[in-house]
Amino acid sequence: MSVAQTSEYTSVLEKVRAWPAEMRLSLAEDLLRSLHPEVRPAERRGMPAADAEGPAEAFPLHADPPPLRVDQGGAVRVSNSRISLDLVLSQYENGMTPEDMVRAYDTLVLADVYAVIAYYLRHRDEVRAYLKRREEEAEALRAKIEAERPRVSREELLARRSAREKGNAPTGQ
Repeated sequence: MSVAQTSEYTSVLEKVRAWPAEMRLSLAEDLLRSLHPEVRPAERRGMPAADAEGPAEAFPLHADPPPLRVDQGGAVRVSNSRISLDLVLSQYENGMTPEDMVRAYDTLVLADVYAVIAYYLRHRDEVRAYLKRREEEAEALRAKIEAERPRVSREELLARRSAREKGNAPTGQ
């Protein structure tokens, strides 16, 4: 493992340790499920597998899709809000907790923020590719706008302001 990978691993591990116990357990179960799909959840915890009609079947487990949608412009948004995946992940990478995000952006739901972060952690390469593509699109648009409307120098702005003030000056002065 390289130094960069070790550092990234340590950073992610610190963030995961700050999660509530239920989230850590869920993440661990998802990891085990991906490593050993043939083993049932009860067997992974060292418990005997329940019969088909036993207590395990009395509690339905649901596989919820991630609370993400693509809007008309191609941006990925969280649930029914206008908050982008880009923003949530940027805030997360800068150390903001899901609870802080929900307080800062009142259209977010806490469970959705955790689900988005979990999705990111499970599909990091795909999400990073999406974020990189969005960044490239934004840079191309910025370059196009700047080419159509070149920057105005400070001197030109001061000259415009001076001309406008002279045109608005009262007569007799």
